[in-house]
Amino acid sequence: MSAHLITAEARTRRGRVRAHIYGDDYPAEQVRRPTRHVLAMFAGRAPANARGCFLNEQRTERMIRFGQMIFVPAGVGIFGSGPGGAHKMLSYQVDPDASETFRRIEGAWDERDLDRFGDIRCERLAATMRRLGQEIASPGFASDLLIEGMTATLEVDLIRHLRRHAPP
Repeated sequence: MSAHLITAEARTRRGRVRAHIYGDDYPAEQVRRPTRHVLAMFAGRAPANARGCFLNEQRTERMIRFGQMIFVPAGVGIFGSGPGGAHKMLSYQVDPDASETFRRIEGAWDERDLDRFGDIRCERLAATMRRLGQEIASPGFASDLLIEGMTATLEVDLIRHLRRHAPP
């Protein structure tokens, strides 16, 4: 049996931040095509055999190992498979029409881009995601302002990371 439980959520002008638990009683496979850009991170270590592939017009369906953090551009399909069990995750989902930051880089993602998106390794992004997770779980004074500012920072840092690690 598959389950998805949202444990905390905050909405911003550009998107939403969620803490959630995905659970499957058995190894699972799934295909999704989000309408929003999604930066997702396992709250703990990524399952050792979490893998999948991105699906778009230029993509051969070569499986890659997913890391602790992945970026899925809006409109790009993703196939994933994993070991089953409960997995805590954090995600920032950005409405492509609401974010000027993402409009600057949207376009046709090639196979090398998509492979990189399956394993985003950036401690700055991970730290911001963890802080967002803490804030939505236990909101404090001016939480809405803090979350709005952190998500703007997250967008800029993600774009910088993707540009810095772009293949030649």
